[in-house]
Amino acid sequence: MEDALGRDYYEFMRFCDRLSLILCKDETPNAGRLLEINTSINKKQYFISKHDDGVLILSPWIFKTSPFDSEVEEIIIETPSFNSSKVFEKALENTCPALKKWTLIKS
Repeated sequence: MEDALGRDYYEFMRFCDRLSLILCKDETPNAGRLLEINTSINKKQYFISKHDDGVLILSPWIFKTSPFDSEVEEIIIETPSFNSSKVFEKALENTCPALKKWTLIKS
């Protein structure tokens, strides 16, 4: 029983990890096209798509609540490389985080 429960938790974590990468990298397709999140929980395929208004649709729905909002702070540093850790730390300290927010709904 513990092995099955551990596997369920692991599959849910894999799903959430892949979904967070899609969201944070702005990879959700427009025009109602579907993007496969992964095949994970109960060996099902999970997909994401985007409404014209920016609301994200998950299919099949895995969460208890619909809709719900998710958000992260994003820090974008334009400089591609740094001469030292100190210079990087300074750039990071001088950059204001921006809030990225998504609304996810059941299909």
